[in-house]
Amino acid sequence: MQTIAQRFTSASHAAVIVSAESVFGAVGAAIFLGERLSPTGAAGAAVIFGSITLLSLTTGKISKPAVAD
Repeated sequence: MQTIAQRFTSASHAAVIVSAESVFGAVGAAIFLGERLSPTGAAGAAVIFGSITLLSLTTGKISKPAVAD
């Protein structure tokens, strides 16, 4: 499903979605498989999720790099 959905989005959006996969995988394993998430793992997931959220909120506000002539 992910591969099919990526055809309809830009490369930058696809990169953000793929980077969130590790967070949702860890949370899903904790919920559905009963695995325990260590404090370090939870902090890492929070940092990744916060970075993705910040990136998605600031998209369009960041200036694009200059193109050399």
